[in-house]
Formats: sequence, C-alpha cells, structure tokens
Amino acid sequence: MKKYLLALTLALSCAFFAGAQPITGINHTPVAPTTNDQVGIIIDSQWPYNCISDSFTVNITGNQIQIYMYQCLGMLSIICTKTDTVNVGQLPAGTYTVYVFASYAQAQPTCSMYSPPMPTNVNHTFTVSQFVSVPEVKNSLSLDVYPNPSSGNIYFRYSASQSCVMEIYDLVGQKVRSYTLVPGSQQVVIREGELKSGIYFAKVLTGNKETLVQKFTIIE
Repeated sequence: MKKYLLALTLALSCAFFAGAQPITGINHTPVAPTTNDQVGIIIDSQWPYNCISDSFTVNITGNQIQIYMYQCLGMLSIICTKTDTVNVGQLPAGTYTVYVFASYAQAQPTCSMYSPPMPTNVNHTFTVSQFVSVPEVKNSLSLDVYPNPSSGNIYFRYSASQSCVMEIYDLVGQKVRSYTLVPGSQQVVIREGELKSGIYFAKVLTGNKETLVQKFTIIE
C-alpha cells in the first residue's frame, strides 16, 4: 500500500512539473553590485507539496552562473511558495547571466533520489561594476583664540577648507553658543558681556566628529 501511495505521489508531482516550471523568478542583491560586494541570487519557486529542506550548488564559468537547486518535498499536497537567496560571493566586473536548474525528491522514505535537473525558462542578467574607493577628504583647520584670558571681546580666528561648526561649552558641559565656520580665513567675535566669567571650551565639529578643542577663560 505504501509503495502504491509513493508511486501515486511521484506520478502526481511529475504531472505538475510537466505543465509548470518550479522556478518562478530570479533576481539579485544588492541592486547595483560592485566588485567589493557579496552578490546574492534571489530565487522564487513554487512546489506542489510542502517544502521540507533544500540545498544548492553553484558553478561559475566565465560570465555564466549555474545554480543547481535540490528541493526535498513532503507528502502534504499543499502549494509551497518560497524565496531563497544563494550567495555567489564577490565577482569580477562584467555582465552575468544566471541559470537555475531545479531537482526534487520526496521525503519518504528519504530525499535521496532526486529528479533530473529541470532548466528554467526564467533567466536573469545583471552587471557588476568596478569598485572605486573614494578617498576621505580631510578638513584643513586651524583655530586661534585671543586674548586668552580676556576681560573684553574675545576673538576666534580660523582657517577651514570645509564648512564646519564651532560650539562653545561651559565648564559643566552646557552648550552656550554655536557658530557656522565657512571655508577660508575668517573671524568670530564674542563681545564683552555675552558670556559670564568662567572657563569655556571651543569645539570645532566636522560632520559629527570633534576635530579641534580650544580652552579659553573670561574674566571680569
């Protein structure tokens, strides 16, 4: 009886695949891969029985990527729709075409006898571009505070190659002033009476990074 049910199941699954391909879609990730990326091939598939497990092998020859999919199916007659991502690693620059070959086997008694690979009629082409590193642009920055200490106006003379921000903090870490520093050689003035007497810190930020700190003192 078990042999009869197994034979009937195999016959039904063969009939299913005779009229439909199990691979329903192929794509890739990331969207615009470079030679610095790990490329993943996204495979959408649909099977006539519940999916138990799967495995994949990858063969890359020149600009052709061949993926062999081995799907183990259960005995429940329910449609299994699934998406798998197969990592094919970093690829040289070029245009690639992906071919997926699907094989299946029933879980009873074991998933050991797989069907011949079925080539899909859904192929996929994508391009890998050469990765180009962008050198970090460092801000050339100088800052002088004078007079220091000061009982009157205090001057901040700076030279910056990029726009940045100077923030003034008091001794307990509270921000009391903020100034935008534009490229070139410029000057910021804090006039007498704008800050109470005490110790302060001028912190220059490029982006979100602290790049320069100057300590100064206001006296009465």
